[in-house]
Amino acid sequence: MPSVFTAISGVVNFFVAVFSYATGSYIAGTVLGYVAAGVFFNAVGGQLGKLYQIPEIGLAQQGASMLSNTPSSTAPIPVIYGARRVGGTRVFVGSSPGYNVGEANTENYFLNIVLALCEGPVGSVEAVYLNNVQAWPIPDSRFNGKVKINVHLGNGSQIVDQDLFDIANAKGKPFEWTTEHRLQGVAYLYVRLESDQEVWASGTPTISADVKGAIVADPRVNIADGNTRMDRWSNNPALCIRDYLTNTTYGRGISESDIDDTSISASANYCDERITITKDDGTTFTQKRYTMNGVVTIGETSMAIIEKLLTSCRGSLVFSGGKYKLILDKAESPVLTFNESNVLPNFNITMPGKESLANRVTANYFNPAREWQADFVYSESSVFKTKDDGLLLDRKIELPFTADYYMSNYIAEQTLKQSRQGMIVDFSTTQAGLLAEIGDVIYMDLESPGWSTLNSGAGKKFRVIQMSIGAEGEIKIVAREYDADVYVHGSIKTFDTAPNTALPSLADIKAPPINPGITITEELLFNDPKITNRINLSWNAPEGSFIKNYEIAFQSAKDNKPFIQSGVSTGRQYNVENLDPGVYQFAVRSTNNAGFKSEYITKTFVVKGVSVLPAINAPAISGVVESLVTTTLGSGVKAKAVLSWVAIANSQWEALGVNIESYEVEYKLASTSANFERLGSSTGTFFEFFDIAPGSYNFRVRAVNDAGIKSDYAEVTSEITGLSAKPANVANFYMRAESTQANLSWTPTTDLDVKVGGTFEIRHSVVTSNAAWGVAIKIGSDVPGSSNSASMPLLVGTYLIKAVDSTGNKSASATTIVNTVSPSMFDTRTQATVTDTAFAGTKSNMVIDSDTGFLKFEADTLWDAVPGNIDEWTLIDSIGGADTSGYYLLNNTIDIGKVYNVNLRSSIAFNAVSTSDIWDQRLGNLDTWEAVDANTFDDLNATMFIATTNNDPASGSATWSAYQEFTIGNYYGRGFKFKLQASSGDPTHQINITQIQASAEVYFRFESETGTTATGGTTFTYDNSFLSPPAIAITANDMATGDYYGITNASATAFTLRFYNASGSGIQRTAYYLARGH
Repeated sequence: MPSVFTAISGVVNFFVAVFSYATGSYIAGTVLGYVAAGVFFNAVGGQLGKLYQIPEIGLAQQGASMLSNTPSSTAPIPVIYGARRVGGTRVFVGSSPGYNVGEANTENYFLNIVLALCEGPVGSVEAVYLNNVQAWPIPDSRFNGKVKINVHLGNGSQIVDQDLFDIANAKGKPFEWTTEHRLQGVAYLYVRLESDQEVWASGTPTISADVKGAIVADPRVNIADGNTRMDRWSNNPALCIRDYLTNTTYGRGISESDIDDTSISASANYCDERITITKDDGTTFTQKRYTMNGVVTIGETSMAIIEKLLTSCRGSLVFSGGKYKLILDKAESPVLTFNESNVLPNFNITMPGKESLANRVTANYFNPAREWQADFVYSESSVFKTKDDGLLLDRKIELPFTADYYMSNYIAEQTLKQSRQGMIVDFSTTQAGLLAEIGDVIYMDLESPGWSTLNSGAGKKFRVIQMSIGAEGEIKIVAREYDADVYVHGSIKTFDTAPNTALPSLADIKAPPINPGITITEELLFNDPKITNRINLSWNAPEGSFIKNYEIAFQSAKDNKPFIQSGVSTGRQYNVENLDPGVYQFAVRSTNNAGFKSEYITKTFVVKGVSVLPAINAPAISGVVESLVTTTLGSGVKAKAVLSWVAIANSQWEALGVNIESYEVEYKLASTSANFERLGSSTGTFFEFFDIAPGSYNFRVRAVNDAGIKSDYAEVTSEITGLSAKPANVANFYMRAESTQANLSWTPTTDLDVKVGGTFEIRHSVVTSNAAWGVAIKIGSDVPGSSNSASMPLLVGTYLIKAVDSTGNKSASATTIVNTVSPSMFDTRTQATVTDTAFAGTKSNMVIDSDTGFLKFEADTLWDAVPGNIDEWTLIDSIGGADTSGYYLLNNTIDIGKVYNVNLRSSIAFNAVSTSDIWDQRLGNLDTWEAVDANTFDDLNATMFIATTNNDPASGSATWSAYQEFTIGNYYGRGFKFKLQASSGDPTHQINITQIQASAEVYFRFESETGTTATGGTTFTYDNSFLSPPAIAITANDMATGDYYGITNASATAFTLRFYNASGSGIQRTAYYLARGH
């Protein structure tokens, strides 16, 4: 047994962002326990044929777990037989600084991993992979200099890994690893990974290795000296099974003297024989008949492990003659004959039922060509399927220790053919029966069942599968039909090569012809108030037989019970009434006056039950939409999920007036095996789940019609995050600079737990690139979650914003905006204003209220279009409702006169009215109303949009940009026009707009130049014209006493500057001008 380790304390800070390890290092102890030796069978013989009872073990799930890396202190160490790629158990993880290996002095430079692979010793480790990329012995170039791997085969004399020991005991001793940490008896890897964000971008890699596993004993003599037993690696199934039986560490611990090594050696030789395989393209090759390549999980029972090991060679283990004997299911010659002289009376013959037959066998195995993932191969016979009336009889077998496509197909083919030889004979014999052993092939030379003439008079062949001693000392034998053709690879015969009898039928009675077979129809019988059905059967009479009558039987596929004898008919018709819906198999056979009966002919028919109408269509699930809702009086937020679906028409039912009445809704947590919980029903096409906790849920719904008939469930799995979900990142984060303020705005949040009880946090960083949230400084107070704008100090740098929900969760990523504008650049003055209260512009789905002059949504339905009598109307004021969206184009535009950068503002004055919120309709006590005079809904939105042009907007030929959502701030252009877009979440929610206003402000800007004027004056032209003549400041050089200057022809584009001396004559001077204007 490997030694058990104690936990090692320490600190792992090894570039956590790369490898994602929490603080601390650990060692997992081996927890392998001994399995007590024992026997499998206590009778004279065991039972042959365990291959045909292979349990379902889930290879896909098992394969994934074998390739993973699991940290554990309790997981058993597996055993590898043959060759297999495995992951392993991380029994130690620890970080170490660079100076321990001569690198730079950094605290977290290397990650040290000890990965236990399997019980040792093993033959070899062929290759090691990191995330399925080879890292040893020939590493991929990406790992050059980044990985060190030491391989330990798990010998009993194994010593400590010297590299790991040296690091543990270097400067600072980052963790404990002593010479006692030898892991003797465990094959393991020491892997050291160097920190590199690019190489390990996805975190700690998954480590796997190709391992040639256990060293096993071979009882066959060594060819070299003729008498030495060989202990070596082998994937021979017989040798591996022997190892598990005798191994005292992880196996049964049975003494070698109790093993029948003669049967082991014979089985090993049979497995090593090379057979010829023909591929689909006609080419051939040879390979060993059977090999074993797989992993033994010690946590399973020993019987389960042995059953799985035996699947690799179609073997069985029996306890016979005081020894454990391995018997392979293979072609044999009969060794004994049983006839009337030694078979006691009253033997029994059991014929196989359809449940034991197969016309396809699917074998699941692990495929090395697919990274050792679960795969399958099947062997099938169209001849067998035709004999089975076209029904697919698919038997699935699991081959967890077979890792070869052709070998799996070889086993599946034998299993397929064996299923067609299922006759069982159960008889008692004299003491002569003691000469037989489990697995022997025998002749049964009995005349009464017609076997004495088979096989040239030797009798019919059977294989002994069970033996016991009776109360009177007789030997009881159970034998199964044997056919040597089962073991001929690639040969599936179209006829039975081992017929059950050579005698003709005593009365030669024939079954009704299978062509056309049984004709079956279903009709309804309406016995008010109950609807029943009648199944009408008819068939043709067989030729050449005197038929007295026909026996009719049926069987429900759902109940899986034997055929029910329904009745007898002297004609060729028969009726069965009032059957429940389901799949049935109906059978008819002939009988004659002598009492002999033919074989049944059968036909499968779907009984539709209450009517021959089709099944009710299940609704089509549209999906599960999660949202948050406010609690009473808006004091809090809870999660809500809405399951919605689409009703599928059931035209044939609906033609009879039977419609869908309701839908039944159920749900459960996907992680539990509990039953679904019925929550209720809905007459609509959605169902709401309030206050639902986070988790992955299975939701399902089915339709129920007026007759009580229910559809199948439609089911969907959905993850509910609830209040645990992080808010969405802030979208469309904009900034408009004004004077000393930064006007920030963003798209209103759709997260209710931000709107209610949440906030927005805004931070600032002085850098204009790569700003990080963690080092940015919070500015201003938190902004309420119901807002989508804020004013903050105008600062050069980066603004960052995150949403914070009511439970403190923040957006995953900050949304940023970079600003390079300083406050001094934003002196402004108002240039133009547009105010609209007449609403004379173009409208869509909006009108002017004739009484108030307000702009509002247009009515959606006119009185003349309302159906029914006026006395039947509920609320006249809210009939039909209003449109829920519309727009209005402002009649006036803003024209600056020239193309400039301008600061635009807008405002909208409106109020909200609910046409259905009438006092008489309100429920409950007045004190419980959320609001008396005001509306409580918040689904009305009025948003301004803007389009710009660089042309004269009044010219009629101006080219305008597309409308974009308006935000307060800077725009570039000459002309600006505006559009109001309004929307409502409810037809009864009306908007009343009283005023729309937009204004344009222009900025001060400066131009300057230094130049020498001519005596007659010099004209200075601005690089960019101003909106109006700017203010001009002149600074002149070398001015004499009495000199002066004059400015003429000042305009928005230029001015003329002339200097004069004291006598008024023009002179040259050098001057600097500064123009300030809009």
